[in-house]
Amino acid sequence: MKEAIEKCEVIAKEFRYFTTNEWIFDNKQAIHLYHNVLSDQDKRTFNIDVTRINWKMYMMNFAYGIKRFILKEEAELPSVGYNDVISLMSNKHGENFIPYYTRGKPVQVRSIDELKRLILNSDDVRDVVAQVVRERTEQYKHHFNLLPNEELIYKEVTKEATKVIERIMSTYNHGTLRYFA
Repeated sequence: MKEAIEKCEVIAKEFRYFTTNEWIFDNKQAIHLYHNVLSDQDKRTFNIDVTRINWKMYMMNFAYGIKRFILKEEAELPSVGYNDVISLMSNKHGENFIPYYTRGKPVQVRSIDELKRLILNSDDVRDVVAQVVRERTEQYKHHFNLLPNEELIYKEVTKEATKVIERIMSTYNHGTLRYFA
């Protein structure tokens, strides 16, 4: 878990400028141009329709870039690896992580408490918490010859996980974090 926190801190440091500032882009003229001026051939040549973006491939390339160029780790090109990214985006929570084109619909903005709750209740985090509880339970049994209280260990691990989430969230612009969650 320490290694994961260190990686998050590296990413937070490298992206601090982009996550602590805000830019507003108005694309009304581009949308008008696309729908009312460009011919079908021009639309194919100058593809600006974000609804046609292959978000799975985009996220695979994004993950590759973060791993290779920010974390300076060995990384396979997305065409070779990153099945875990595809799995993440195919699961029932994928819509919370994949950017999308709203087509004029209001974007759901979540509170910080709701974000923490969503993260803590995600399948991946629950699996890790359960694994840590099992490991600590075994550690208490074998190293200390104690009969552990699993409920107390669970509360302790959940509290630690909450602190990790709060630490990660504290390094980001909360408005930006809420927008993308």
